[in-house]
Amino acid sequence: MRHSAANIGFNCSVSFPATFESVTNALNVVNLDVVPALALSCYFSGYDYVGKLLFMTLTPLAIGGTLGIAYLLPSTSAPHRELIAYAFLFFTFVIMVGASTTIFHFFKCDDFPEADGGTESYLFKDYSLDCSGTRYTTFVVYAAAMVLVYPIGESDGCL
Repeated sequence: MRHSAANIGFNCSVSFPATFESVTNALNVVNLDVVPALALSCYFSGYDYVGKLLFMTLTPLAIGGTLGIAYLLPSTSAPHRELIAYAFLFFTFVIMVGASTTIFHFFKCDDFPEADGGTESYLFKDYSLDCSGTRYTTFVVYAAAMVLVYPIGESDGCL
């Protein structure tokens, strides 16, 4: 199964035409996923996809908040405010795809049959995370709230 840059088909079980797939794969440049390069699981024991979800959603909010505070400071000159506004818009553009993809991947679980006829469900991106477990079900609510912040809120805010 092929995946587009935004993983729309992956999340919705939809197959897209080859032309659309090639265009979205070419646009994959904006999908900056820096978390694997940071190797956070080497530094923090127990780091899993929930940790990645938190990092990819809270870090941009902290950076955006810092830029917002810098913009609102009375000592910030008009040229610096323009630069801060530009940096904020550029940052939100760059981070939106990666954060949104991380959020949507959190809802994709793979089911595995058991010998007794039942099934077990694990997160597609991290098979150590049981989709029927407490850790996963707790953060589903958080991930749903982040859908309102990133793919919906950020794109509406840019209009």
